[in-house]
Formats: sequence, structure tokens, C-alpha cells
Amino acid sequence: MLEWRTMVIEHMMSQSTSTLPVYLKIISEPSKQRISSDPDNHKTSPTTGHHTDNLYSIAAGMTPGELSEALAQLTVNLPQPNRNIAFLFTGQGSQYHGMLRDLYQSSSDVRNTIHRCHDYLLAKHGIDCLAVLFGSNVDLINRTENTQPCLFMAAYTLASLWQQIGIQPDYLIGHSIGEIAAACFAGALDLESALDCVAIRARLMGQLPKTSGMVAVIADLDKTIECAQGLPIDIAGINHQKQTIVSGDYAALEQFNSQCQNMRIRTTPLCVSHGFHSRHMDPILDEFYQEVSGIQFKRMNTPIISTVSGECIDEISADYLTNQIRQSVNFLKAAESLPDQPLFHIEIGPQPILTRMIKKIRPNNQIGLASLNPKIKDPIALINCLHVLANQCEIDWDFVKSGLFS
Repeated sequence: MLEWRTMVIEHMMSQSTSTLPVYLKIISEPSKQRISSDPDNHKTSPTTGHHTDNLYSIAAGMTPGELSEALAQLTVNLPQPNRNIAFLFTGQGSQYHGMLRDLYQSSSDVRNTIHRCHDYLLAKHGIDCLAVLFGSNVDLINRTENTQPCLFMAAYTLASLWQQIGIQPDYLIGHSIGEIAAACFAGALDLESALDCVAIRARLMGQLPKTSGMVAVIADLDKTIECAQGLPIDIAGINHQKQTIVSGDYAALEQFNSQCQNMRIRTTPLCVSHGFHSRHMDPILDEFYQEVSGIQFKRMNTPIISTVSGECIDEISADYLTNQIRQSVNFLKAAESLPDQPLFHIEIGPQPILTRMIKKIRPNNQIGLASLNPKIKDPIALINCLHVLANQCEIDWDFVKSGLFS
């Protein structure tokens, strides 16, 4: 990154709602003023081929003082012609009460998308996502029948928002429930059908006996299998080279933890309602398939790298989604199947989880960006990402000025 030499103020806005003031400044500089050994690369967006006259940067704050501080540290990110974009759709465990609240308050486009999902889920499936996300009962979000629809809604809203801004991904990866959001975004099924899939999946899982759980193991797959020898334990997920997830009933997990301790392997129980991606899902598979088998699936417009097979796919089916409930989530293999080149990895979910995993899998020259972060106000987190991407794609700056804060 290079420091600004000259600055042309294109736009400054102080936009307030009843509860969420946001101060935004967009700055542009004529690209011909940029000294470079290859100036043409800095005038063309690598993703769209769009020729630009200016280089952009953007800063935001919740107060004028925060904006001034952000501007004092502002630098320009030059285009990187060979760096494509991957959207990573987060799975269960990333949820928290109040997620999306700030964007819901600041953007009418976000509100409209959330209301479209909420109204359909409430009318057809009796799921009140607004009450779950923003109501007084903070525990509702952690009930599987609520968690999965709310996570889908968050992912679909964020992916749609990035698309409106001008960010179009080259690759998609979805972790568990995130794969349905990725498939919907890629056009494999329409929004209402995707909401049906998610609501049915969540309802059936939520109705299962709460007799099983999940444990994260700080070990590779082979070592985890060794620890599970002789126990009714299933490999539920392979997150990266040094973290594997297992599912089992509580008695089996207790024995598994003891065997891990004997081998000096650290484990952490996960805060989940059931042992997902395991034999404990078997009782719902037939019913799930029957309920979603009438959905019409289409070929995707953006490839998904499957966390079931680790391969690039361009279509899914009721069979695939049923199998996905039972099979391990192999995020490691999916991430390794991305092209061997630098990428922007944008987390499409409530907090940075998959971007942290992918840094362990692909540590060299990868850039991870979190759409949301519970430690940062939503619009600021989004603007921080947009600052990095400002000259990478053909950004719709008019939408940024009005659609994000309206």
C-alpha cells in the first residue's frame, strides 16, 4: 500500500438514523498521478476489466472523531490483477443475538432483504427471525430450529449486499448450512425454495433427541481417528490440518476425551444442540429427502467447491442436500481445491471463522475479510472490507453513498 500524495474529496456524508449515526468519506485520486512501474495494471479492475480514471479509498466512523482518526491512517490499496475473490459462507456456531442489527438499522436495502426472508419464514414455517435476532430472549438464537434460518438469512443478505456494491465472487464455499446459502446465491434454487430447505432441515434436526454433542480436537484427521478407535464416534468435520470435529453421544464423547487426554491431545466441547454430521442425523434423512424432493434445482452461475467432496460442482439436488446432512464437512479439502493463487476470501457470515481457518490452510499471500465482526459496528466492518476492495472491482459508489445508509 502507498500513502496518498494528493487527495480529491469526492463525497462526504454524515448520515443518521434514530439510533445509528455513521460518518462516511469517499476519496478519489486520478490514477495517472500514481507512479508505478506498470501503470496500466493500476487503471484496470482485474475482476471486471473496468477501466477507471481514479483510485478510491473509503473511511468511516461512528463519530466525527472516529472518522478523523480513520482518515489520518488512510492508505490506498492498489488493484491486484491476478487476485480473484472467494465468498466463504459461515456455518452453525457463528451466530449471536443481535447479529445484523446495525446494518438492519442503517440500510433500507438490508431491511428489505431481511423482511423478505422473515415474512416468508414466519408465514410458511412459523419462524419469527426478527424476534430471534433482536427480541429480549437472547437464548432463542441458539436453538437449532432458529439458528439455521437466521444464519441463512444473514448470509443471503450479506452476499446480496456485496453483489449490489459491485463485488462478484469467482468461487463459493459453504460450511454445512452455509452451503445452502451459497447454492441459493449461485442460482441453484430460488430464495423461497432455499428457505424451505433450511426451515425443514432445522425443524427436523431440532426435533431429534438431545443426547449427542460435538467436540473440537486439536489434531489432524489420522490422530483423531486413532483416539476414536473402538468408540461410536463419527468425524463430523475437518476444518484444517490441526483441527478435526467429532460427533457422538455424550457417553462416547466422555470416553473419547479421556483417550485424547491420555495421548496429550487437547479437546474442546462445542456449544451445539446435537451431534451434527453423524449417525445421529440418520433418523431424519428419509423425511428430509421426501420434503425437499419436489424442489426444482438449476445449474449454478458461480461454481461451488463442495465441502462434501472437496470438488468444484455446478449443480446440487435433493440427494446432495440429504447426503450433506450426514457426511463430514471437509472444509480443509475444499479450501485446498481453490486455485493455487492469491485470493481475497470474504466471510459471508456474522463473524470471522472460515477466514481464520483458511489462513491456516493457505498461509501464503491470502487476504481474509470479515463482512461482520461482533467487536465492530456492522457498517464499519463492512467499510473496512470495502476499503481493501475499493480498486479491485467496479464498485457502485452511488449505492455505497445511498444504499448502505438509507
